Amino acid sequence: MSIQDRYKELARRLYVEVFDAGNLAAADEILAADCVSLALPRFDGQLDYAA
Repeated sequence: MSIQDRYKELARRLYVEVFDAGNLAAADEILAADCVSLALPRFDGQLDYAA
């Protein structure tokens, strides 16, 4: 499996297991401990990108 395929699989797992199924424990397996998100969700469901 190429590194690109590995990243695609991790991205798929993140969306399917964490965002779709709500399995927050999977996020601990998928994301690095020092992961920082630059897109903050707003109350209206849109993304607010940090500057």
